[in-house]
Amino acid sequence: MPGYYGDPTNGGQCTACTCSGHANICHLHTGKCFCTTKGIKGDQCQLCDSENRYVGNPLRGTCYYSLLIDYQFTFSLLQEDDRHHTAINFIANPEQSNKNLDISINASNNFNLNITWSVGSTAGTITGEETPIISRTNIKEYRDSFSYEKFNFRSNPNITFYVYVSNFSWPIKIQIAFSQHNTIMDLVQFFVTFFSCFLSLLLVAAVVWKIKQTCWASRRREQLLRERQQMASRPFASVDVALEVGAEQTDFLRGPLEGAPKPIAIEPCAGNRAAVLTVLLCLPRGSSGAPPPGQSGLAIASALIDISQQKTSDNKDKTSGVRNRKHLSTRQGTCV
Repeated sequence: MPGYYGDPTNGGQCTACTCSGHANICHLHTGKCFCTTKGIKGDQCQLCDSENRYVGNPLRGTCYYSLLIDYQFTFSLLQEDDRHHTAINFIANPEQSNKNLDISINASNNFNLNITWSVGSTAGTITGEETPIISRTNIKEYRDSFSYEKFNFRSNPNITFYVYVSNFSWPIKIQIAFSQHNTIMDLVQFFVTFFSCFLSLLLVAAVVWKIKQTCWASRRREQLLRERQQMASRPFASVDVALEVGAEQTDFLRGPLEGAPKPIAIEPCAGNRAAVLTVLLCLPRGSSGAPPPGQSGLAIASALIDISQQKTSDNKDKTSGVRNRKHLSTRQGTCV
């Protein structure tokens, strides 16, 4: 029957389970107790699972899981070894004497909740040293705040809060947290942190943009220098220009006017079949003979011409003799 172990056959005897008050049933053959409180272990439920932060004395009281302030803990009693657990206990000590202590607990199944507090070091082992605060039954969630002024955290540095969660069914998942924070200070800290991060990112972006602009300006200067060097390395020559000043008068810049008008530049293309021909144009003028104010009277024009026929004609002229040397063709090429 439950609560006993042994084999009564052939004159054998059954022995009552010895579980230190923390279990009602034990193994039918070995007598090992199935402890009902999480954190209590041993064949007779006589030990606390100290390796997993459980403290206390199950022979004189029970075992508690020691909670840290400002951390959330999750207990998942889902394994087969947790089948017999129906209770779990917690303790917490406030870390700051000038802030309230907030508690938040919720579970996947209904449970009973009892919260007590004490300033004695033997609380949890001697009846009467704990003072009840809260008692709830058949709940899934609970939140509360314990005033540091009401419980006098400053005068009671060893004050301890005890949380007893019981009468729940397996499997279950429990989340519990104790915290001490100031809402106003949290908002101030949030905004200070936010603006600090924002300004830091803005400063980093400005520095990156400045570096980018500096690199771009440096590359631009190098490119302009290369372009100027390339332009300076191009071949060049000077030409004489004859301008008509009057209807029958011609002004010579240098030397006499000989032969037909010629372009100021001819730039052959690859293959020597085409070239870029550049000429100097005199733009229309007014009745006074001067260009309109703010405008130039001269312009430079370029055109792509075919010089293959001109080269053939030049070759023929070389073989025709001295007679044709003085003949100068007025045709410079054909525009294409």
